[in-house]
Amino acid sequence: MKQSDQHPDKSPETLGLIESETSWKPAAWIVKLSRISLYVSCALTILLGVTVVWYLISMSSELHVIGWTVGLIFVAVAVPLSLHDIHMHLLHYVSPLQRFYIRVIWMVPIYAVQSWLALRFKGQKVYLETLREAYESWVIYSFFMLMLEFSAAAAPANEADKAAAEEEAWEVEGPRAAPGMVHMLFPFCWLRPWRRDTELVPRAQLGVFQYVFIRLAFSIIVLIAEPFGGYAEGCFDCYDRVYFYKVVAVNVSQGWAMYCLILFYHEKHAALAPLRPLGKLLAVKAVVFASFWQGVLIAGLVSQGRIRGTLFYTEDEVANGLQDFLICIEMALAAVAHKFTYTYRDFMEGGSLHDWLRERGALRRQPLARAAAEMLPVRDARQLVPSAARWDSQPAPDPAAAAAV
Repeated sequence: MKQSDQHPDKSPETLGLIESETSWKPAAWIVKLSRISLYVSCALTILLGVTVVWYLISMSSELHVIGWTVGLIFVAVAVPLSLHDIHMHLLHYVSPLQRFYIRVIWMVPIYAVQSWLALRFKGQKVYLETLREAYESWVIYSFFMLMLEFSAAAAPANEADKAAAEEEAWEVEGPRAAPGMVHMLFPFCWLRPWRRDTELVPRAQLGVFQYVFIRLAFSIIVLIAEPFGGYAEGCFDCYDRVYFYKVVAVNVSQGWAMYCLILFYHEKHAALAPLRPLGKLLAVKAVVFASFWQGVLIAGLVSQGRIRGTLFYTEDEVANGLQDFLICIEMALAAVAHKFTYTYRDFMEGGSLHDWLRERGALRRQPLARAAAEMLPVRDARQLVPSAARWDSQPAPDPAAAAAV
């Protein structure tokens, strides 16, 4: 009997989708084993960590040794939580959108391990932080690309829908918002509006990518300047050193990147609603931007003499160690937040994106090896330098075709 005869009310395409749905779910014992391993590792880590800290305190150990141990406990909790999330995404990989989820989740293991190594091996701090700073800019870009690809798939299917959307925008925003134009938000209201069809995407993408470039460029400059004493971290009055200019340039670059993200979200919020991007944005912002300003604040306390050195550490080393110690703790909190904001359950049956993707025929189960390869930035290389001409000449990508790539 033909397959279509078994389901007379279903088309062959729908039948293929039903069959692929049944293949999404990996063996139950694999999922259960992964979850049990996570719980056991976290429980043993906390139990062993509390025991070791109690022993160190009872033996009157040095404060920095206790700090190493406490930081390691939080890292040992954060890393398994994030690796479990990544594992679950790979086991339930049904959409290319998940590669952006995975890239953001990787931020926690990279930040946590790097921060603890910098805390323990203070002499290698600058070199270790280069990796963290380079990856954090990639996280911002990946989040923007998540919104971009999702909004492209959710774009109105015809010109009538586009006209209705512009009319609705006119009614909501008032007559000053001309149809087809994107007016700037505060505090850049005085800037010329962008055309929604040809300028919004490439300019917002460029605004985010410039942060990737500037962040990476200053990471390389710091690597070169530090061995020759040209960095002077924490010195805001050293105008002949790199640190002051790095803080100013990165701050301005971060501000504009975040502005472009918010502007893009403001214009596409209706199309992005199934993605629930606000919680995802806050999770990224809390880690990337808060860690930067946290470092600036600690450096300012050093310059004001509020943080002092010890027998084993200079005041600058104490400040650097404090920053790395706090990040170790914050990564455990971020790992928990990612359980809710970047969860693989969004793509499972009953998840916020499952039905949305299914309606567009964009659910495609991928082998584990290909799903893991999707995390790499090779596929996105052509998008790193946005081309306005490319966006002008090509329509929004078809979601089913994009998912099949």
